[in-house]
Formats: sequence, C-alpha cells, structure tokens
Amino acid sequence: MLRIAVIDLQPLSCIGIQAYLQELLKDIECQTAYTTKAASALHLSSGLDLIILGLNRKTQHEMVDLIAQLNEAGSQIPVVIMYEYFDVAHLRQLPRHTASGLISKRTNIEQLAECMAAVLSGSSFMCEKTRQHIIDVFAESGSRRRLVQ
Repeated sequence: MLRIAVIDLQPLSCIGIQAYLQELLKDIECQTAYTTKAASALHLSSGLDLIILGLNRKTQHEMVDLIAQLNEAGSQIPVVIMYEYFDVAHLRQLPRHTASGLISKRTNIEQLAECMAAVLSGSSFMCEKTRQHIIDVFAESGSRRRLVQ
C-alpha cells in the first residue's frame, strides 16, 4: 500500500489531487490537508512514501510553517511540489534533496502520474512548463538525483 500525504492550502486543488490519486492507484492511503490547522495536525513520518505539496501565493508565515513540518519529517521522504505561483525562496528552505519533483498545476494531470513514478524510483522530475529560474533554484538546492524532464 502506497502512503501519500497531499498538502495544498487551496481546498479544491487538494481534494482534486486526492480524488485523482485514489482513481489512479487503487491501493493507497492518502492523508490530506487544505487548511493550516489540518496541515499542522498531519503526521509526516518516515512511514510515508511521498508528500505532494501545493505551493501557492500564501502568506510567508503559512509557507514557513509547512516547510518547517517537512524539515521535521526529514529529507528521506520524496516531495513533489505542485505549483502555480510561489516564492522560489521556499525551495531554498526545503531540506537538501527533498524537492524531488516539480510540476505546474497548469500541466495535464496525467503528468502527475509520470512525475510520481519518476520520484518514487529515485529520480527527479520537472514538467515541461518549469521555468528556468525555478530550475536554477532547484539545481542549487543540492538535488543529486537523475533528472527526468
């Protein structure tokens, strides 16, 4: 059974990702959080196989809290970052090699399955819509995994 946590402070995005994952992967345990209160109550432990983090235009405080939780969970859990607009400084705050996949929320949803497969196999993944300034920050954050694009 695959254990995944989906954290996105945009409720429709979070619920949509969960529904897609449950349809795609029949044998899945999926924790979700779309409020800061729910996110702080999540148990991000080494028992998770993957964390999907939706980065949005939220206040600095909310994002710092989410990133602190990821730091506490450790850098062994791969993280897929789904983004639309966000401050690239948030990538720099993640533990080294935590950000394993970057995927735009404007990308075709089927690419999420491709991204997850790459990340779960130990590779990094960036969707085609990832802009150069995000790639540069991702590269400087110390990811040493083989990149799939």
